[in-house]
Amino acid sequence: MFEKIVFVNIILNATGLFRFLAPQFDVEVSRISIALFSINIIYIFTSIKNTIITFKKVKLWLFLLIIWPLLTLIYSPLIDFRQIGLQLYCFTLFFSSIIYIQKNGIRSFHRIIDWSLFITVFGLLLSMIVPEYFHTVAELVDGRLFYGGRSFGFFMQPNSLSMGLNLIYICWFMMWRKNMSSLEAFAHLLFIAIQLLTGSRTGIILISAILIIHLYYRWRTKQKNLNKIIFFYSKIIIFAILFSITIYLMRTQIDTFSHVMDRDLFNRLNNLLNFQLSDEYTILDDGSVRDRLEAQKIYISLIYKRPFIGYGMGANLFYINRGFFIRSSHSAMLETAMEYGVIYPVVFIIMMLLLIRNRNRFKVEMKFGTNSVVQFVFFVIIMFIFTGGILTHRTFYVIWGFVFSIINFSYLVDDYYLKR
Repeated sequence: MFEKIVFVNIILNATGLFRFLAPQFDVEVSRISIALFSINIIYIFTSIKNTIITFKKVKLWLFLLIIWPLLTLIYSPLIDFRQIGLQLYCFTLFFSSIIYIQKNGIRSFHRIIDWSLFITVFGLLLSMIVPEYFHTVAELVDGRLFYGGRSFGFFMQPNSLSMGLNLIYICWFMMWRKNMSSLEAFAHLLFIAIQLLTGSRTGIILISAILIIHLYYRWRTKQKNLNKIIFFYSKIIIFAILFSITIYLMRTQIDTFSHVMDRDLFNRLNNLLNFQLSDEYTILDDGSVRDRLEAQKIYISLIYKRPFIGYGMGANLFYINRGFFIRSSHSAMLETAMEYGVIYPVVFIIMMLLLIRNRNRFKVEMKFGTNSVVQFVFFVIIMFIFTGGILTHRTFYVIWGFVFSIINFSYLVDDYYLKR
């Protein structure tokens, strides 16, 4: 019974659905988070055998994500218990996801990802069609409903939704049983079309890069069987033709919907369909990008003054509350460097890259027929450098738990394929 509760718990975290459900039960979002956190803790302590096995594998990450930040509280200008709680919550979510996969296998986690993708896409469409349904939720989480017509889904923010979508899709496609079929091209095209509705330029660029990495892997590992080679290139041709037709039709028909589409979303979609990132002459002339760069200059100036120890956990919120930052830096790398010192983001990136160096990765890739581990690491590092929020994004910890499990407990992959 408790395994089913954990099953639901992981889905709620992976999709952000708990935010939408909170007002339906007349409960504060923070109370639901406490309940979900409690489930994580109970699951970890009641699965003592798996907990010990998992701890041996994640102890370095425990130091990086929990112990190191907490040690900086000694000299931090602000001790924010909410941020401390969120840090602990995210790590226990990562930890409990690994334990769940160990106990229930990849097959069960596959169902979690299927449900997560469906719920996330449903939330995306719902927030675009009837955003007023989210009014009570927005009040509870101090959010807003109007992002220039862009979908925000159960994540209540378009860029966060885009990040979650990409992470879920990487994992979903890795376990897709038809991943060697001709339907692959349709799956990719449909996902790109869905991702466009978030209006996230970073999200579109990254999913395009991920698909290129995937196609390169398929090309590099194709067998020397003539029929399979022909089949591979035929899929590339089919995808190219369908992609060109889709772009052409969307370009020619987008003006038809301009009167019912918010101007900001219309401009973003129009630019992306014409392979542009902004209305301006260069992306650096874009107002949003300029504001981010100005904010990053302030972060860099602070890092320059205290490069090795930083200002302590909670310093980012401390300076935001005092109006020192005009806006977020949109870079988790800069934020962690400012709080914990420049060594911290370097260690984080190195430890992520070590997932690729794991000797079991090649075995896993051969089984799944995709290099999704590389895709995941590439995505996380880019998001860590160029966006904010990856280290507090719950979907990241769920998908990371899966990737970590399959390369550290490769027998799970063998069991998965033996039972298929």
